[in-house]
Amino acid sequence: ESGSVQRGVDASNAGGIVWVDDGTFNENLLVNKSLTINGDGTENTTVIDGTGLNGHGITVAADNVTLSG
Repeated sequence: ESGSVQRGVDASNAGGIVWVDDGTFNENLLVNKSLTINGDGTENTTVIDGTGLNGHGITVAADNVTLSG
């Protein structure tokens, strides 16, 4: 558990999977490589909340990116 979805994205290789716990993550996320981001979503919801931060909640700057959960 790194507490940051962006750290998970940065640490993943292209084509990898980033597993994200349920909860709200107050950050801007830049996805700049092909990968899958899976939210836990089994009981609750995974939210990337960029409200009040500069930029967008999620910016996808690569092909073959999947967001799920």
